[in-house]
Amino acid sequence: ALARHNQLGGAGSEYIEGLQKSGLLNKFLGGITATGQRTGTLGTPVRLLGEAAQEGVRRIETQFDAFLLAGKVEMWEGLEPTFRAAMAARGLSGANFPEAELAEHVAKMTGTLNMNNLGVSPTLQQVAGGFLMFAPKYRMATYGVMVDAFRGNIRGELARNSLARMAAGGMTMYLAMGLALNQKPNLNP
Repeated sequence: ALARHNQLGGAGSEYIEGLQKSGLLNKFLGGITATGQRTGTLGTPVRLLGEAAQEGVRRIETQFDAFLLAGKVEMWEGLEPTFRAAMAARGLSGANFPEAELAEHVAKMTGTLNMNNLGVSPTLQQVAGGFLMFAPKYRMATYGVMVDAFRGNIRGELARNSLARMAAGGMTMYLAMGLALNQKPNLNP
C-alpha cells in the first residue's frame, strides 16, 4: 500500500539522498575516480580509492534505506488495526479504507515525506535543502504531523496520539536519566 501511494520512492532521508548519484559526495568521489583514470598507471591507487569509497557510500545508502523501509512497513502493520478501529468507531469500514491517509501518516512519522507528492519542484527542493532549511523533508514531515493534530479526521487522531506518546516518552527518559544520575529533575519550564 505504501508503494501504491508513492510513499516509498526516494524513501531515504536528505543525508542518504545526498549520497546518491546526483549528490555532492558521490560527484566528488566520482571525480577522484576519474582523475585516477586520466593519470594512467600512477593514478591507479587514486582510482581504486575512489571506487572503494563510492562502493562504501552505496552500501551505507542501501543499509539505511533498508532499515527505513522495514520501519515503514512495521509502522504500517502496527497502525493499520488502530486506523481501522478508529474508522469503525466513526461508522466507516470496509472498502472505504483510506490507504493514502495512513501511507502519508507513516511517511510523516518516519520523516520521509515525499516532496514530489506535495508538488514541490526539484529546484525548490534543492534551494530549501541548500539554503533555507536543515533537513527540509524531515522538517516538513514534522510540521505535517503537527498540522494533522488539529484535524478532526482519523489522521488527526493518529497524529495527536503520536505526539502525546512522544511527549510522554521524552518526559519518561528525562526523569529516568535524572534518576540514574542522582539529580533532581527540573520540570518547571
